[in-house]
Amino acid sequence: MVSGNPAPTPHVKVTLDAIHADLLVICAELVALNVDEARTDVSDHEQRIRSLERKIWTAAGAAAVAGGVLGQISGMLLGS
Repeated sequence: MVSGNPAPTPHVKVTLDAIHADLLVICAELVALNVDEARTDVSDHEQRIRSLERKIWTAAGAAAVAGGVLGQISGMLLGS
Protein backbone atom coordinates (compact mmCIF):
# COMPACT_ATOMS: atom_id res chain seq x y z
CA MET A 1 0.00 0.00 0.00
CA VAL A 2 1.32 3.43 -0.96
CA SER A 3 1.03 6.12 1.60
CA GLY A 4 1.33 9.87 1.31
CA ASN A 5 -0.33 12.57 -0.74
CA PRO A 6 -1.80 11.61 -4.11
CA ALA A 7 -0.30 13.20 -7.22
CA PRO A 8 -1.85 16.59 -8.02
CA THR A 9 -4.42 16.57 -10.78
CA PRO A 10 -3.20 18.55 -13.80
CA HIS A 11 -5.44 21.37 -14.93
CA VAL A 12 -5.52 24.09 -17.53
CA LYS A 13 -6.62 27.64 -17.02
CA VAL A 14 -8.22 29.26 -20.08
CA THR A 15 -8.80 32.96 -19.78
CA LEU A 16 -11.21 35.12 -21.72
CA ASP A 17 -8.22 36.93 -23.20
CA ALA A 18 -6.95 33.64 -24.65
CA ILE A 19 -10.37 32.81 -26.09
CA HIS A 20 -10.67 36.31 -27.58
CA ALA A 21 -7.24 36.05 -29.19
CA ASP A 22 -8.13 32.67 -30.73
CA LEU A 23 -11.43 34.06 -32.06
CA LEU A 24 -9.61 36.96 -33.70
CA VAL A 25 -7.27 34.51 -35.45
CA ILE A 26 -10.22 32.39 -36.63
CA CYS A 27 -12.06 35.46 -37.94
CA ALA A 28 -8.99 36.59 -39.85
CA GLU A 29 -8.67 33.15 -41.44
CA LEU A 30 -12.34 33.17 -42.47
CA VAL A 31 -11.99 36.55 -44.11
CA ALA A 32 -8.93 35.25 -45.95
CA LEU A 33 -10.99 32.41 -47.43
CA ASN A 34 -12.86 34.94 -49.57
CA VAL A 35 -16.45 33.79 -49.20
CA ASP A 36 -17.54 35.48 -52.44
CA GLU A 37 -15.25 33.23 -54.45
CA ALA A 38 -16.75 30.17 -52.78
CA ARG A 39 -20.26 31.35 -53.70
CA THR A 40 -19.20 31.76 -57.34
CA ASP A 41 -17.85 28.22 -57.34
CA VAL A 42 -21.15 26.89 -55.95
CA SER A 43 -23.11 28.79 -58.60
CA ASP A 44 -20.87 27.41 -61.35
CA HIS A 45 -21.23 23.91 -59.89
CA GLU A 46 -25.03 24.17 -59.93
CA GLN A 47 -24.95 25.35 -63.54
CA ARG A 48 -22.83 22.34 -64.55
CA ILE A 49 -25.21 19.97 -62.75
CA ARG A 50 -28.21 21.49 -64.55
CA SER A 51 -26.40 21.11 -67.88
CA LEU A 52 -25.70 17.43 -67.18
CA GLU A 53 -29.30 16.84 -66.11
CA ARG A 54 -30.53 18.42 -69.34
CA LYS A 55 -28.26 16.13 -71.38
CA ILE A 56 -29.40 13.06 -69.46
CA TRP A 57 -33.11 13.85 -70.02
CA THR A 58 -32.43 14.52 -73.69
CA ALA A 59 -30.66 11.16 -74.03
CA ALA A 60 -33.49 9.39 -72.16
CA GLY A 61 -36.08 10.97 -74.46
CA ALA A 62 -34.09 10.02 -77.55
CA ALA A 63 -33.77 6.44 -76.27
CA ALA A 64 -37.53 6.26 -75.69
CA VAL A 65 -38.27 7.54 -79.20
CA ALA A 66 -35.71 5.19 -80.74
CA GLY A 67 -37.19 2.27 -78.81
CA GLY A 68 -40.67 3.10 -80.04
CA VAL A 69 -39.55 3.48 -83.64
CA LEU A 70 -37.54 0.25 -83.55
CA GLY A 71 -40.50 -1.53 -81.96
CA GLN A 72 -42.81 -0.36 -84.76
CA ILE A 73 -40.31 -1.33 -87.43
CA SER A 74 -39.71 -4.77 -85.95
CA GLY A 75 -43.46 -5.23 -85.61
CA MET A 76 -43.98 -4.42 -89.29
CA LEU A 77 -41.11 -6.68 -90.37
CA LEU A 78 -42.28 -9.60 -88.27
CA GLY A 79 -45.90 -9.06 -89.26
CA SER A 80 -47.33 -8.78 -85.75
